[in-house]
Order: sequence, then structure tokens, then C-alpha cells
Amino acid sequence: MFYKKAAGQDYVHSPYRWEAKNILNNYSKLIMMKSNWKKLHITLKIGLIILFIGSGPFFIVMGLDALGIISAGNLALGTGPLLFISFYPSVILIIIGIIFTYRKK
Repeated sequence: MFYKKAAGQDYVHSPYRWEAKNILNNYSKLIMMKSNWKKLHITLKIGLIILFIGSGPFFIVMGLDALGIISAGNLALGTGPLLFISFYPSVILIIIGIIFTYRKK
């Protein structure tokens, strides 16, 4: 069944069918992500985690500074070295993990 959601918008499916379909799609995507994560080599997993943890605070601070929410004058001084120290080992681990993952297959 179709109904008009609001003035000027296209016809869409009933919200109940859409929500149920959306929940099933999200669940299947989550299962697929978990199964793909399990197939990766441990060095690739560690490299991705180190990259995310090491670069996350820096990019959060720089994003907030770009939006004008905070002034990151000296805040980047604390997160910058963390990014520098964690970036290169994580890239090396990711490269090695990619090689090991494709060799395993």
C-alpha cells in the first residue's frame, strides 16, 4: 500500500513494513560485518584498532575546532603526539595484516 507522506513528497511504503524491513536489513548487515571481521588476520585487527584509538581524539578535536565549538590552540599538542606515535605502527600492522589475510585465503 502507498500513501502520501506529506505535501510535495513522493509516495512511500507503509512505515510499518519499512521499519520491519529496515530492522532485518540492519541485522543482516551486522551479522555480515561480524563474519567479515572474524575472517581478518589478528595483526590487521590490531592495526585498525590502534589507528582508530590513536587518531580518533585528534580528528575529534580538529573537527570541533573547524566547527568553531572549541578553540584547539594547545589541545592539538596533546593529541598530536598520540596520532604520531600510533599512526606509523598501525599502518605497518595493517599492511602486514592485509598480506596475511590474503595469504590465508
